Amino acid sequence: MVQPPSPSADQEIETLLARGVNLPPQPRILQEIDVLAQRDDVSLRAIAALVGRDAGLTARLFKVVHSPVLGLRREVDSLDEALSLMGLKPALTVIKSAALRDAIGDPGAQLDAFWDRANDIAVLCSLIARRQRDVLRIAPEHAHMAGLFHDCGVPILMQRFPGYCRDIARTWPDLEQEDAAHNTSHAVVGYLLARNWKLPQPVSQAIRHHHDPAQA
Repeated sequence: MVQPPSPSADQEIETLLARGVNLPPQPRILQEIDVLAQRDDVSLRAIAALVGRDAGLTARLFKVVHSPVLGLRREVDSLDEALSLMGLKPALTVIKSAALRDAIGDPGAQLDAFWDRANDIAVLCSLIARRQRDVLRIAPEHAHMAGLFHDCGVPILMQRFPGYCRDIARTWPDLEQEDAAHNTSHAVVGYLLARNWKLPQPVSQAIRHHHDPAQA
């Protein structure tokens, strides 16, 4: 029996939007950075100038720069220096991570613990990727992004369904129950958000399959 073709990510996103689940749009500043990064003559100084226009994005970028994620051994006091030390591709990954965290938002103080947990997991993922680079062959910045956003569908579904994961400090969403109740899950929602934001494919796949040991 011939299996019907699986829906594309765009089709799945449209279906999700039709159910009232809103995916945060990619900020204009990231669209401008993406366009700039595609140029052959792109300079880190030009990207730093764009990032510097957004105070919140700048603050989050410096927070990541001075965390164990990148393993820098000295203080960094300018965006130009931060981006130069990171390199273009890692810098773009960190910038997208910071912007995505802000775009998802916080529907309540109860998510403080959620993001603290996600950040701890992200740091651990990046440290493991760094120490096992020759075995895993995963960029530490990609590992960090996957760890930070593997559950990013949870706050999005919380915004759409008031009763969803109401006591997140004590209970955690179950994929089968989510699918039965909402015809989707936080893994699918997170994956579609990652695809919509054009995150690296390995990161998108890690988000989609982080509850599937066969695909993890």
